[in-house]
Amino acid sequence: MISITPEQFDTAKKNGVSKELVRSRIQKCRWSIEKAIGTPPKNESAYDRHKRWIRIAEKNGIKKEYFIQRIEQYGWSKKDASTLPIGTVRKKKA
Repeated sequence: MISITPEQFDTAKKNGVSKELVRSRIQKCRWSIEKAIGTPPKNESAYDRHKRWIRIAEKNGIKKEYFIQRIEQYGWSKKDASTLPIGTVRKKKA
């Protein structure tokens, strides 16, 4: 596992990048630490990026916050995040 120093997190914060986003970029997107902490986040909100899928999720009884968590924290596909019932457990990919 890659270790990120407090100084690197400070640099990320100065660039508007949260600790969670740094970790996600490194683990899920396989970015280098330098790219993860140095690339400012998109101005577009998670809601704006996923409007269509959020509507589908809400029709399926899944709140938008939980849908976004499934996408951003758990790495689910938009389809799965918006259609699989709450309580569904998925194994992490190796």
